[in-house]
Amino acid sequence: MIVLYGKNANLTKIHVPPVNDIRVMVYNSKLLTESNEKRDIELELHHAVIAEQFEVFYQPQLSLISGKPIGMEALIRWNHPTKGIISPLKFIQLAEELHLINQIGLWVLKKACTQTVEINELFGLDLRVSVNLSSVQLQHPRLLQDIKEILKETGLEPRLLDLEITEGSLFNFEKSSQILEDIKNLGIHISLDDFGAGYSSLSYLKKLSIHRLKIDRIFLLNIPKEEDTLMTSIVTLGHNLNLKVLAEGAETLEQVNFLKTIECDEVQGYYFAKPLPYSEFTAYLDKYLNID
Repeated sequence: MIVLYGKNANLTKIHVPPVNDIRVMVYNSKLLTESNEKRDIELELHHAVIAEQFEVFYQPQLSLISGKPIGMEALIRWNHPTKGIISPLKFIQLAEELHLINQIGLWVLKKACTQTVEINELFGLDLRVSVNLSSVQLQHPRLLQDIKEILKETGLEPRLLDLEITEGSLFNFEKSSQILEDIKNLGIHISLDDFGAGYSSLSYLKKLSIHRLKIDRIFLLNIPKEEDTLMTSIVTLGHNLNLKVLAEGAETLEQVNFLKTIECDEVQGYYFAKPLPYSEFTAYLDKYLNID
């Protein structure tokens, strides 16, 4: 066996004379470091699930007609004891690979439902909470039963729960659409997240049991520098299907005003607030509700 390391480890092409029964292994220090980091985070993630090191952040969703909060999206963060807050972008895919995503997802759902009941009781509101549902969770045989048990345990009314799915989670359309129908029959709302970034058939869209389209944030990037007829078309499409339409990623007043002109229903983004931990989110609501 020939082992290459040092400077040769960074070469992308290595010429090896044809010799029988010789194996060549190329060690790349960068790949080795990444492998070690992944191994470490795998071990830490297992521990994080057991120790419940996660936290739910909330980002408000507002009506573009009234300007008032109508709900919030629940977003998981890993509150690592030494590394601090870790974005889900760095561990959700790994959680799926390790078959931990259903356990984590149910923890988020229960926490979000519990805290939504607390928020609504504290402020006398009727806010709906949106919780992301992964494709793995959507196909889990106990999903419906788990949702029922969490709603019963937390006391959240089904109409105040909004489950967000992505276009990519609909790979098994017939099975997925039936599950969504069963969820809808519980009185729960369903949103199609990141709409426009995937490749869903419009004919499928009409058949799905959903209540709301969430337009992907990429469509707001060039507003108001250029007119975006595509966003207008998506809003019109949603309304023609009797769906609410929410735009994600609003960061400027100009973008918010544009959304109003095309009659988008709801909005979410940094212009109003970034995702906030529970205590800061309640402080945000308190400040908002006490504005003269």
